[in-house]
Order: sequence, then structure tokens, then C-alpha cells
Amino acid sequence: MAVKPVAKVSVLVGTDQDGANPNVAAAMLDACRAPSLAVGGPQMRELGVTSSIYGEGRTSIALALAVLQSQDYGRTAVLVEMSVEAPALAQRLHLAPAPGLCEWAYDEVSLDQVMQPLQEGVSVVVAGNPGQTPARAISESLRRGLIGQLGKRFDSVIIDLPPVSGIPWGAALASEFANLLFVVRSGVTPASTVRKAYAAIPTPPKVLLNSTSSSLPGWLRRLIG
Repeated sequence: MAVKPVAKVSVLVGTDQDGANPNVAAAMLDACRAPSLAVGGPQMRELGVTSSIYGEGRTSIALALAVLQSQDYGRTAVLVEMSVEAPALAQRLHLAPAPGLCEWAYDEVSLDQVMQPLQEGVSVVVAGNPGQTPARAISESLRRGLIGQLGKRFDSVIIDLPPVSGIPWGAALASEFANLLFVVRSGVTPASTVRKAYAAIPTPPKVLLNSTSSSLPGWLRRLIG
């Protein structure tokens, strides 16, 4: 089945403070309001966010979507960092780098110990320290039901997934999530890379175009029908 981009984000910013929100710039929140509605809005329970490669804005968008759950809908949200091979959220958000997902997956700490408050209504589970086996940490977190357990405590769970390309388990992990957002940074990521990554996901995900261009590139139109 062909899918259409749920929206186009034209603001390539991260967590720059601008006074309105200490964690996400107002321009990013504005840009992500349409995608937020497209992936479930106030009814969304679970969302995975992935991309072809690093640097496409995946983490910035996942963070903005988590903040919008609280800010726009009055719901509680937790952002889970499953990109354990290259964790970034702790440094970016000035959170403790551990314990996190990996320590919980290895049954070293309780769930309460890995949930760090970010702002009112929003918590974060950082990646933690995967040691030498990040794939095992991911596998154990899924086996032990991390997302389901968090879903009992929060209205929505947003998962910052690793990119599909370059990570051996990227496509398989993305396939675990029925509600999946695939971020494409048009004009930067090679079209061949996007095509290969998109094709590796068995169920076509929703596509979010991260671009400063006002038109949808021809290669992307052909890819998604």
C-alpha cells in the first residue's frame, strides 16, 4: 500500500532554548503539531521514530512529539532512547547518563530508577550503558516488556529508535512498532539510502519529510507512491 508523507518539517533545530520551553524550541514544536496529529494526537499510545541514517532529525522530532503530548493534550509521555549504540539524550537534556534502558534490561535496577523527569508530564528513559553487547540490551528490554510496562504508567510512549541503515538490528527493531514514523531529511540523505531503508521495513511506515524545500522531491514521490 502506498503512503503519503504525514507532514513536512522545515525547521532543522534541536533543543535550543528560546524561553517558551526549556527543552524544545518553539519553532520545532510548531512544525511538529501536524505530524503529532497524524500519528494519533491525543489518542496515541505508542510511537516508534526512526530514519535511514543518523543526522536526519529523528531524535529532535521524537522529543518534540513527547513534549507536545503534555503541552497540547495534557497527557503524560515518556521518551525512550533505544538508540543504545550511540546515546545522545543524556548529554543533550542534561540528564544522568545512567541508569537507563540497558541497566533495566540486565535487571540491575527497577523501572522507577530509570525514569528521569524532564518537565511536567514528560519523563525520559536514557539508553544507559550497553557494555559490549548493545543488541543484547535491546533484545532483553523487549523480552522483559519495557514498552508495555511504561504504557501502564504513561498515556503515551515514544521510542527514539536507531536508524535502519548501518545498524544490524535497525530494521528488525523498527518492525516491532505498528505505529512507526520514518523521518527523511530530503536533500541531504542520498535517495538510494532512503529507498533501501524504507524497503527494509515490512509494513510501510508513515513518512515525515524533514526539508527546507517547499516541494516533495520526485524520487520520494515515486518511492512512496
